Amino acid sequence: MLLQDVRIVSFCHFLQGPAAAQYLADMGADVIKVEPIGGAYERHWSGAKVEIGGVGGFFLAANRNKRSIGLDLKNEDGRAAARRLIASADVVMENFRPGVFERLGFGWDALCAIKADIIYASATGYGATGPLADEPGQDLLIQARSGLMAVTGNPARGPTPIAAQRRARSPDRTVGELALGPNGPEPACSPGEPCELVPSGALRRLSDER
Repeated sequence: MLLQDVRIVSFCHFLQGPAAAQYLADMGADVIKVEPIGGAYERHWSGAKVEIGGVGGFFLAANRNKRSIGLDLKNEDGRAAARRLIASADVVMENFRPGVFERLGFGWDALCAIKADIIYASATGYGATGPLADEPGQDLLIQARSGLMAVTGNPARGPTPIAAQRRARSPDRTVGELALGPNGPEPACSPGEPCELVPSGALRRLSDER
């Protein structure tokens, strides 16, 4: 398959990051999902309480074709195991709030010290810097701020959030393209260089399309 020789270590959670990594796994990448001990939050929660066999629908929708490992990144043994995974990888992906991954010991400089040519793809709500950097990047908030809600709905009901199918895939797909390029294993940034996706920007582009 297209990405069969590519290994990705994904520190992603909820939907945006996991879906992006899933697209790459579908193309043959060896994706290792790092979860907290006890499993990712989305394993145990889903919108509309959708579960299959006790596993949340959010998790099932965005984590096929992956392997998972549970690590406590606040514990040195867990961080050491994560460093070994990173050393064996081509790509690291994460979608923590700005600064969290660095506080856990995996900032850009730390990643380069582990593997100098690592590709680092990061997704945040509003970017790692700027006046909104520390604001929550929740779905409905970003749809509102980006203007996407304003071009949907009808005059009687006013702005209306769009369904997950189109909205979620726009930024998720962009994360994957940042990591490995839109036309195959040619990354949008060079190895040894960080890439960042800001979903609010991706949705602004989508609202322009509409």
